[in-house]
Amino acid sequence: MSPLPASAAAAQPPSATIDEFTVLQLNIWHQGTQIPEGIERIADVIEETGADVIMLSEAGSAAKSISRELNSRGLETSSKSTLDAGVVSRFPITESSAADGFARAVLDLGGQEVAVYSGHLEYRYYANYLPRGYGGGTPPPLPTSEYGWDEIPSGPITDTDLISEINRESGRSEAVARTVEAAEEDRGQGRSVLIGGDFNEPSHLDWTERAEDQHDHHGVVMPWDSTMELEKGGYLDAYRHVHPDEITHPGVTWPAGNTAFSTSELSWTPKADERDRIDFVFDSADDALEATAAKIVGPRTSVVRDEFVDEDSQDEFFTPRAAWPSDHKGNLITYSVENDEDPTADDEADSSAEGSEGAEGAEAGTDSAGDSEPGEAADSDADAVSGTDAGGRDSDEAGTGTSDDAGAASSGDEGAGGSEAAAAADAGSSSAVRASADADDSEASHPAGDLPRTGIGLTGLGGGAVLIGLGALAVAISRHRR
Repeated sequence: MSPLPASAAAAQPPSATIDEFTVLQLNIWHQGTQIPEGIERIADVIEETGADVIMLSEAGSAAKSISRELNSRGLETSSKSTLDAGVVSRFPITESSAADGFARAVLDLGGQEVAVYSGHLEYRYYANYLPRGYGGGTPPPLPTSEYGWDEIPSGPITDTDLISEINRESGRSEAVARTVEAAEEDRGQGRSVLIGGDFNEPSHLDWTERAEDQHDHHGVVMPWDSTMELEKGGYLDAYRHVHPDEITHPGVTWPAGNTAFSTSELSWTPKADERDRIDFVFDSADDALEATAAKIVGPRTSVVRDEFVDEDSQDEFFTPRAAWPSDHKGNLITYSVENDEDPTADDEADSSAEGSEGAEGAEAGTDSAGDSEPGEAADSDADAVSGTDAGGRDSDEAGTGTSDDAGAASSGDEGAGGSEAAAAADAGSSSAVRASADADDSEASHPAGDLPRTGIGLTGLGGGAVLIGLGALAVAISRHRR
């Protein structure tokens, strides 16, 4: 299908006003191909969590397949993906694009629009392994490249200047900074913004003085750049907003203790504690959204020094019954939504009764804007390529580019070397084949219901023919949606 025309996007009917929604953020490990029937099991996880918005990493064409699987179960969803990240939504997607490793989808929540940026950043230059005494897969000729991903013979590297140098060479923080800058256009249009995904980099809020002896930090306190860029841009780390104590609630997302696999398939530092929180959801910290609950999704078990270990933290876990499809754990964030009253109500109150009738008709036209064929407003398979979708924690993860399910793509920065070849290899996997077969099928969500409208025109006669129009008052009836 061709890229979504602006007129078609505008014609998508709005969803009903909601006052709460949930976001699931998850790395799905090579497009869900690491376990049998991966797409179905990921859909099981989504169903169990009840998530309304799903931010996927290592997704690619699997995002479309997951959306279709959910639709086959009676859930109305649509999707947007790059070759390495994706968004699946129960809300209509009205606009989309892709760049810098992030898939962008603008969602219609009825009384509020939310722009969602789901990403997967460069996996190499994994500088948080250096204090643990392991190389971070840094390419030559940079310092520490001689260690690859292996144990460092001389032991942990705790020089924060060197750690910072290697980390910045990844380009992760630059990609985040460009995404924050791009999102200013959404914020300028009154939209709330969510930015998240697998960053392959910890948070500065976790590597603090209080946590300097935690998880083999070896006394290192680090202002990790990517999360600093988001904080500088005015964004809140949803998990840390709800759980500010990094000791009682470390929120570890890597590596997940997926007991269907051996520890050697999950962990890269068999002699160290590499646990970190590298998967995130950030929000624009405006008045419209606030994170009210945050859980870690996945097994309570992690991998520590080549062994499965149950976390003894105070983190709240949601462990699905379904087979766990990933080597990461995810985030489940609940947001409350503050819906403003119709901003045009005061202006309409000044209209005449005649004008109010016309305005009422115009509003009715806006509500139903035009019905498109299912899938037209959310699914297109543009072959445009975006720049920097770097590979994931594994050296053969998906790379750059975009498989557009909801709109036109834009260009980004450079990719992550051999990860592009892996994306092509993954395209032959069961998930990619299935996504290809689904390419012409519909995944657009249908409206949850038009907003009720009430138009009242009063004509008052006194002291002459004086016409007073109170206008067409739009009343949005808020209903709770899970």
